[in-house]
Amino acid sequence: ASGNGGSQAIHLSSLSSSGGPQDIICPFGTSTSYNTGVFMFSSEFFVKGTPYTGAYFNFQSHYNVGVGWALEVFMQPNGNIVFSNNFNNNLLTGIFPLDSWFEIKIAVNINNNQWYVYIDDSLIGSFSNGINQLASLDLFPLNGNSFWVDNVCYSYDHISIYGCTDLTATNYNTNATWNDGSCTYCEYGCT
Repeated sequence: ASGNGGSQAIHLSSLSSSGGPQDIICPFGTSTSYNTGVFMFSSEFFVKGTPYTGAYFNFQSHYNVGVGWALEVFMQPNGNIVFSNNFNNNLLTGIFPLDSWFEIKIAVNINNNQWYVYIDDSLIGSFSNGINQLASLDLFPLNGNSFWVDNVCYSYDHISIYGCTDLTATNYNTNATWNDGSCTYCEYGCT
């Protein structure tokens, strides 16, 4: 499968009982963990239906890899997606499409410990996380996984500025880094 963005998708698969054999670590651009501000992540995934299926990635909580997992994402063979952390807390469960490309977005207001998860621009849920800091992305195929990853993107702003972040709203705030639900829109027609 080639990625939505072209032929540059990364294919990860494993039949090893311990997974891997290698992690792909993408640091979030700093030598320390993000523990304040606003963090946004998005990536496209393609997870095979059968015979080998499933996908996994995590956000490392510390700059030194393996110290902690702020978020673990398990895409299971039945189409369930489970978000947890290394405290083994099930933070959120949803569904994702097998055998087609889809986008995962994760928006985190670290200051307020608000984590929002979207699949194909639809909110599947939100949670507070007992491990509320991020340092890097870790792509790692578990035993039996076969998936593709494309268009990995993240952004970070150390300051949370609340306001309307929707470009189509009448009160769009170009400085806002976190949508506070205050957006207003034109109403057309007579009432």
